[in-house]
Amino acid sequence: MTQILKIVVVLVLAVIAFGLTQGATQPPNVSITDLGTLPSGCAMGFNAPGQIVGGRTSISGSQILTHAARWQDGMITDLEALPDSIYSLAYAINDRGEIVGACITGS
Repeated sequence: MTQILKIVVVLVLAVIAFGLTQGATQPPNVSITDLGTLPSGCAMGFNAPGQIVGGRTSISGSQILTHAARWQDGMITDLEALPDSIYSLAYAINDRGEIVGACITGS
């Protein structure tokens, strides 16, 4: 069996298994929340209390800055970064509000 055929078989079996399990469970209770208008941004993680983390991009003079951000109760908070950072992004947040992310420093 060729590698591509093996991948196709695995994908078909996964789709069938997914379809079978969906009939046995109720769909999750979800909703869509508008996070507001940003020049650019992305959501990377969320927790049970409804906090969302990710990043937002802004322009400062001739620089494009991406900073880690938290969305909570309709408010966007810049999580600030280390001094001289040019990029930061929050990847995940737990239910206690502890955030993990990354930062790049330098010019």
